[in-house]
Amino acid sequence: MKQDLPEPDTDSQPIYVSEEVLEILFSPSRRYRAIITKDREGLLRIHRDYWCTSDYEYIGEGYWCQNDTLATITDTIESARKLAQEALDQTGDRAPQTTQPNKAE
Repeated sequence: MKQDLPEPDTDSQPIYVSEEVLEILFSPSRRYRAIITKDREGLLRIHRDYWCTSDYEYIGEGYWCQNDTLATITDTIESARKLAQEALDQTGDRAPQTTQPNKAE
């Protein structure tokens, strides 16, 4: 019997050492997310994750998995948003559907 796979957890907040999460953008299916962070030097970084369910039959849940190929670093939020959009476009899942501000603010 095939179990239904869990939907992506869009409330999950990623944690990065020495980086503050500023924004999270999702693809239309919400299976990919681009995370904009700010490091101690004030540089903005873009990370990309995908919702992984490949181990669902063993662990009973899905989880976000890093999907970066190279570091993407910029110095303005406008540039970071554009680069995050490009990171999501590369997945083939098209433009981000929503932006979620950092809940700590």
